[in-house]
Amino acid sequence: MRRGVIFMAMAGLALAACTNEPGAPAATGATAAAPAAPAGFQCPPPGTAITYADGRQVTFTGADPADPFVCLATDGGTGVTHRRLGNWFVVPMHDEANVRRGFAQLWPLNPGSSTSFARDLVTPDGRFIGISESWRVIGPRTMTIAGSPRQVLVIENTTATQLRGYSGTWTYFVDTAARTAVGGDLTVQQGINRAQNWRATAISVPGG
Repeated sequence: MRRGVIFMAMAGLALAACTNEPGAPAATGATAAAPAAPAGFQCPPPGTAITYADGRQVTFTGADPADPFVCLATDGGTGVTHRRLGNWFVVPMHDEANVRRGFAQLWPLNPGSSTSFARDLVTPDGRFIGISESWRVIGPRTMTIAGSPRQVLVIENTTATQLRGYSGTWTYFVDTAARTAVGGDLTVQQGINRAQNWRATAISVPGG
């Protein structure tokens, strides 16, 4: 499966209608607004575990106490806990405030909901690459994943970059009980992406 694609770096913080970004000083006489999650957003239930075809397992431990739109996920192989904005983008990241604003517009995840935004990616050698993101909720579906029928929500993410003119669409399958992606199919419109379609091989949800 494609490492880092589903966890991209699978969605955003509804910022208060003020100009202060998280961590920025508040205007004189004002109190900085605490981060908030968009309506309908929930992290995977604590204890949810997803196993992938390469044997790696990720266990979710709930939302960041200081940021309810950031989910905590621990990699069973490394023991490292990642913070995922919208349970998708690993943070901190470059252009994070812009991603938060744009991604927040996808919620609530009703069929037809969509959002588009542009962001910058910084490469290891310090180059800036412009990326355009488009997300769209297709709707519910029943699929056999990890050997059992699962109720999923189908979400499309089209990404286009300035680097070599790449454009591709991932169709993600978000398990409605686990509240996280358990599969993805890639269609490349332009350029090259050698990532493979993938499915979770085991899904464990507390009480499920």
